[in-house]
Amino acid sequence: MKNNYNAKHLEFSLPKKETIEFLLNYSKRLSKLELNGLMNKKSLKLKEN
Repeated sequence: MKNNYNAKHLEFSLPKKETIEFLLNYSKRLSKLELNGLMNKKSLKLKEN
């Protein structure tokens, strides 16, 4: 059981620094997309009025 657990655990473990950088880049990309979406919605509302 122990060996099996360790093997599975290693498959999913990433170096912490890489993981943090990936998450930061991912969240930045998401927030940019969300901001663009909000801006598009606002500009659409302005055009409608």
